[in-house]
Amino acid sequence: MSSGERQSEQYLRKLVEILHGVTLEQFDRDGRQRAVDYVFTLPSVTGAVEMTTYRDGRAAAWFDKLNESETFECPSTRGWAVVVRLGTKLDQLRRRLPSVIAACDRHQVDRPEDLPAIEWSADVEWVVSNHLNLYPSAASPPAASECRCQRRWAPRQRRSRPRP
Repeated sequence: MSSGERQSEQYLRKLVEILHGVTLEQFDRDGRQRAVDYVFTLPSVTGAVEMTTYRDGRAAAWFDKLNESETFECPSTRGWAVVVRLGTKLDQLRRRLPSVIAACDRHQVDRPEDLPAIEWSADVEWVVSNHLNLYPSAASPPAASECRCQRRWAPRQRRSRPRP
């Protein structure tokens, strides 16, 4: 992350770069006031990008929790990580995660999508339908019992429930 670049700007910058095939250079640094956030140059055009975000109080609290690397206790023989999307209801995640991880452990699968149809409880359905990326974490020591929430931009993927 560049000097002075907020985490929200970092994600928006990456999104613009991917969608438009440009490389953005941070421009509002080193004490520059009232300057655009980023500039870019292409063979046929030079441009500027100003990023403005609007967040209500609930969204701001959600981002703050993720910035603190919030962890949830989830009894398991292995460590887990979950990548959440903006707007994920963290209270529901906290409530549903232990049963989903327990089901994955019972069937020795690494993703809820790979559970047999008989295990597709309301909790598993919620995790999958909300496009949460839950997986065992190699960064966690064996027998770790916490799940880390990471905020990361990722393309939305379609997932479907397995047929019985």
